[in-house]
Amino acid sequence: MGVVVKWSLILAASVAALTVVINLTGMHTSPLAGGILAIGIAIILNVLTLFMALTATAPQNTYGGQLLNALMFGLVAGVLIFACSWILSTYIFPNTVSEMVAGFKEWIQQSGLPEDQVQA
Repeated sequence: MGVVVKWSLILAASVAALTVVINLTGMHTSPLAGGILAIGIAIILNVLTLFMALTATAPQNTYGGQLLNALMFGLVAGVLIFACSWILSTYIFPNTVSEMVAGFKEWIQQSGLPEDQVQA
């Protein structure tokens, strides 16, 4: 169980660091950089850390044990990532959502859509 918690902490710290980098660089206002790139990196981080956790626990576990390890990894990492995201978006970067909305709205307006199709 210690290995699962260790890799869950590593994943949560990695996702928190990714969030900080995205916010400090202003990429969160861009649908392409802040959206697609961030999601792609987050998926890669998830797959890599889960693979490393399951590789470390494989010698002493059966198939059912590995399923339980994957479930525990998801639960622990999910709670930690939620907590980190909540702290970052509430206390450290409180304007992230409004900045994202403004950036996305500007991007949509520049795409040439009629003004009546762009909602406030």
